[in-house]
Amino acid sequence: MKEETEHPQIPLPLESEVGAQTSQELPIVVLGSADASSSQPQARILRGRLPLNLFILSATIAIIIAGLIAVLFSLTSPEWTSWSIGTVWFVLYIWVWFYGIAYKYRRGLLWWFSAFSIFCLSAVIAYFCFDKAKIQYTPGPDGLILRDPVFSLWISAIFTMLGSAIIFSHFVFFGRGYREKKK
Repeated sequence: MKEETEHPQIPLPLESEVGAQTSQELPIVVLGSADASSSQPQARILRGRLPLNLFILSATIAIIIAGLIAVLFSLTSPEWTSWSIGTVWFVLYIWVWFYGIAYKYRRGLLWWFSAFSIFCLSAVIAYFCFDKAKIQYTPGPDGLILRDPVFSLWISAIFTMLGSAIIFSHFVFFGRGYREKKK
């Protein structure tokens, strides 16, 4: 005779049913039961230590100020053309916008790529601004003339780096972690 065991044995599939699917019943889960109302409501959390809008708005304002200063210089000087300068700062603004969209909708690859694009483009723009701000020979009506240093390009480079630093602080610290949603 067969000995009875405490655990029921699961019947093995027959040789003809080797490819057959088996299922397992799980315990019933009741949502919104009476036990759930007695516990504390869970706090809603949001991504990042501070809101993203604070950083995007600050970086955008800094970049727009830097771009307007550089475009103003290009309008008064034959060294740069205003449409190319405006285009460069517009591309930087677009990358900041992509950064905000990628962070908000949790698109990791775009978030990383836009952050590094912002950092690299800001570094190149700031370098060119610092380079052009020095005393240089520039074309004039009678040939090359020695131009005084341009203070406005220093300010433009500083505002460009400030916008990049704001995004960098969000990328490294303030965009990490979570905060509670205020009601």
